[in-house]
Amino acid sequence: MRLMLISPTFPPQLCGVADHTIQLGQAMGRLAAEVHVLVASPGPEANASVSSLASVHRIQRLHDLVPSALRLYANVRPDLALVQYAPFAYSRFGLEPALIRLMSCLRDRLPAALFVHELFQEWTGRPKARMLSLLQAVQFGTVARLSAGAVVTSEERLTLTRRALGPHRPVSLVPIGSNLPEPDHPGSDALWSSLKLTGHRVVSAFGRPHPTKNDPILATLAQRMEPDERLLMLGPVDENRDRVFAPCEQAVLAGPQPAGVIAAALGRSKLVVAPFSDGASTRRCSLIAPLVLGCPVLSTRGKNTGELLLTYDGLMLTAPEEKPFLSAARLLLDDPASLDKLSSAAQRSAARFGWPRLTQMLHHFLSQIRSPS
Repeated sequence: MRLMLISPTFPPQLCGVADHTIQLGQAMGRLAAEVHVLVASPGPEANASVSSLASVHRIQRLHDLVPSALRLYANVRPDLALVQYAPFAYSRFGLEPALIRLMSCLRDRLPAALFVHELFQEWTGRPKARMLSLLQAVQFGTVARLSAGAVVTSEERLTLTRRALGPHRPVSLVPIGSNLPEPDHPGSDALWSSLKLTGHRVVSAFGRPHPTKNDPILATLAQRMEPDERLLMLGPVDENRDRVFAPCEQAVLAGPQPAGVIAAALGRSKLVVAPFSDGASTRRCSLIAPLVLGCPVLSTRGKNTGELLLTYDGLMLTAPEEKPFLSAARLLLDDPASLDKLSSAAQRSAARFGWPRLTQMLHHFLSQIRSPS
């Protein structure tokens, strides 16, 4: 199978879609697919080869997306196209006419499916946000009607995506997968030493600041920790995160780290904590990544928490409020038997939701749109 994978970003750019694109492309490549990546943003490594990928091509202007996709099609004759639908990564307001032109051109040449990361921004009472949400919904509906099918990463998006595509095109739920590579253990040793974590019981949180990530709860957790415990924050630090954790002596803000170092740091942590105001879901890389590494995770239920997530081993969910979350964290840290039981269960998640399994699910979906019954 020759696959053309189109994405708004790609490493060394730092964002979730870039990480997902390279992990997805390499996983598909290891499954004997010939994967050609077209990146719709400027940057280094133009036409550079990456392990398990046949080729990587960058364009310097979004205006060139359609002609570049057509040139790549003419050169490699892919069997299928998979387009990363993350509209806010293509443009500031999530509105990009080039996506509609792209899907229209691809439709006439080969089956083109969407990998849906975002639909449209949350509906709010503000007039500007309401108008943007309506326009983004129209854009998604148009792009969806031009596609041969779609993959979504969480259950809360299934209904809207199925409605947009209609009853005759497949829509498949495939969890997001980890955005971390193999652990870099020497790098983790150096991080532990530089942050003076050696000899402490470390609880980690992973990911960049986001309105739905409940940093204030984590700050309270850090303030209530025992003297031999530390809360390690792995990910970028903005002004708000710095302010929230300033009073917390036992919180360690590591800042951005190489992905392999993050993977190793999560692996040596006693517990990974991930409170979300809208609930844990299968589209959260910062939740899936530690589970795939076999790390026990404490997170929260909410409107986005679907039935599939409840089957994950090694994951404990509480109500999103501070009191039940902190009580559960303290229970696990004070009861080694409970924490060991959760840790043992987490080891089973790697087999169920690691990239080999997710790639098989995606391959089955792509086979459906390549040879529809």
